[in-house]
Amino acid sequence: MKYSENGGTDVDLIVGISLNGVPFFTGLYEYGLDAFYPKAYNGVSVKTMSYDFCLGDSSETTFYHYYSMSPCLVLSNARGYTFGATCKSNSVCYKDKKTYMGTVKTSVKKVLPVGIARDGHKIYGPFDASGSYYDPCDVDMCNGMTIDGDYVYVTTYFFPYTVGCFSVGN
Repeated sequence: MKYSENGGTDVDLIVGISLNGVPFFTGLYEYGLDAFYPKAYNGVSVKTMSYDFCLGDSSETTFYHYYSMSPCLVLSNARGYTFGATCKSNSVCYKDKKTYMGTVKTSVKKVLPVGIARDGHKIYGPFDASGSYYDPCDVDMCNGMTIDGDYVYVTTYFFPYTVGCFSVGN
């Protein structure tokens, strides 16, 4: 990972672009730790990220980005959100990302594309055909899988949340 002199990250951290034009970053935030569940290192607490209700952030970079599926990728879902308000002001958003990422209407809990990865493969939301979340055993090490004969990446509630690496397959 490369870091610019002004504290922002290099575009190398972008793994894809969401359908609403917001970049997806890797699951690591600017300090090289898990974006949603950073741990203390040798007993020293680490700076935590302050993402908003859409699970996006721009506090450590020069532009807004997501680390995972955002409930705001679905326009009807984005209505009523206070943009710019931090996730900490909502207990579900702050304490239970899995539940919060799934706060979309039932009609959206299906296999839906949410973006495109830097390598050209589609990025899908976190729900399978039954409306359930993908589990770690459903995806490969890059957070990818085959859907309808095409290799795609899926967003998940677990690390790396979006594209974990770029596949050389299909």
